[in-house]
Amino acid sequence: MYKMILANSSVTIEELSQTFDVTPMTVRRDLEKLSDMHTNVVRCHGGAMLATEVNIEENFENKRVLNVDDKARIASKAFSMISDHDTIYLDAGTTILELAKLIAVSNLSLTVVTNDLATSQLLIPSKSEVLLTGGTIQKSTGCLVGSIAEEMISKMRFKVAFMGATAINESFEVLTPSIEKRTMKPAVLRSAAKSYLLVDEDKFGKYSTYVIYSLKDFTGVITTRVFSKTEKNEMEEFGARIIEV
Repeated sequence: MYKMILANSSVTIEELSQTFDVTPMTVRRDLEKLSDMHTNVVRCHGGAMLATEVNIEENFENKRVLNVDDKARIASKAFSMISDHDTIYLDAGTTILELAKLIAVSNLSLTVVTNDLATSQLLIPSKSEVLLTGGTIQKSTGCLVGSIAEEMISKMRFKVAFMGATAINESFEVLTPSIEKRTMKPAVLRSAAKSYLLVDEDKFGKYSTYVIYSLKDFTGVITTRVFSKTEKNEMEEFGARIIEV
């Protein structure tokens, strides 16, 4: 079982039961033993996965070239949820930047609030009004954080907020290595009538220091990750709305 987990990054109880011709109860017991023996194996809803710890914010340029097609698909779905004259919030991140590219070449006249320097520059030629939150520049990601940004966000109201993420664990929690984002991101959700989390496959099965919120805190989670039937049922019971693209 351990070799299968290493090869596939994640496995379901159903898959293991069929592969090894044993009962789901036997699989559950074996997975519990594996997670005790190997620190890189974590039990999750309906199976097990390899754990990846994210301790620092990855450089923006490094992330920009990863999973470009998936990010474009997610952005396209998110763009369909925007109407002319909306006031929206665009979080920092490379998937959100793909959404900003679509807005930049559209005929939409929006009010766009963002804490991302690259997003704000991209939208300068657009028909939209662009507001930067202000704050301290986080140099590795090119985004603005801190009390000044949080104060501005708290005084505004958004029809919809589009958010990014660094890590999502097996308990459907969204985590970050940045303590500044730990307080800033929830402030955005409090100011938004609707909110969508835009995440590709790579964000799942990862861990970090600070819990920001959970998947059920969003109006929807737009993702390219393909979930098993068991995972879908568990997330539905949990209260998370998954929008697969």
